[in-house]
Amino acid sequence: MSFYKIENLSGLSVVSVETPHASATISLTGAQVLSFVPKHDHRERLWLSPQAILDGSKPIRGGIPVCWPWFGARPDDIDGLEADTSSHGVARTAQWQLSAQHQADNGTVSLTFTPENAFETPLVPTIHISIRQALRITLTTLNSANTASTFYAALHTYFRVEDIHKTALRGIEQPYFDKLTGTNSNQAPSPYIITAETDRVHHGGASRIALFHGTSDTLIESFGGDSTVVWNPWIRGSQALGDMPDDGYRTLLCVETARTQHGVIGAGDEHQLTQVIT
Repeated sequence: MSFYKIENLSGLSVVSVETPHASATISLTGAQVLSFVPKHDHRERLWLSPQAILDGSKPIRGGIPVCWPWFGARPDDIDGLEADTSSHGVARTAQWQLSAQHQADNGTVSLTFTPENAFETPLVPTIHISIRQALRITLTTLNSANTASTFYAALHTYFRVEDIHKTALRGIEQPYFDKLTGTNSNQAPSPYIITAETDRVHHGGASRIALFHGTSDTLIESFGGDSTVVWNPWIRGSQALGDMPDDGYRTLLCVETARTQHGVIGAGDEHQLTQVIT
């Protein structure tokens, strides 16, 4: 019996995975994980907007969008893709294909996704997803040029929480750049709770973060990044987003593994950005 199948979700092609340890859903648009539910507690780890637009006309709101080869607004030092100014890059709206799949004897499922069409850049992305009791997603970037190239990236994960008012983060101690005020070197709050619109880039990145919410907690591990991004749109932000309920902010918190600094990758080299969710 196959451990995966390709299905149609409201017009969106998705890969549905069922293993002895967990279930998951990955969209072929953006190679974006939309759902991850371990079977030991049957608790959804990811938040997907009930108003997410799934027809490919705009990025999918929720899950784990892959921001690549830039994060936020397009910087000036990206090679290729001169005509594209999309926020957060081109990967999250591109079509991807399932290029390899394997199920190990211990039940671990491994899936590899590659873009259907090459991007107009010397950088070549691959997304590898491993599913067992934990979800492990790795974005690999290969520089196929004979000169160094610059790129930025983020695994823009929307975590599902029971109530943002009862949610706290532990493990983030690095100062942050506040994108709302434009100020730098702000000290990480302690305790780390969310009480208003939040858009912070913690430089240095946290390798291990505990997300406490209500009666549950989620462990987030990161590798290969230089920043941790924390985002919640709060009330006015939720109301302003057409693909999010007005009260959507109450049940989500983005904690992102990211590469936001000046990241140079050498000729023929590759970089891996990884997030592990338990």
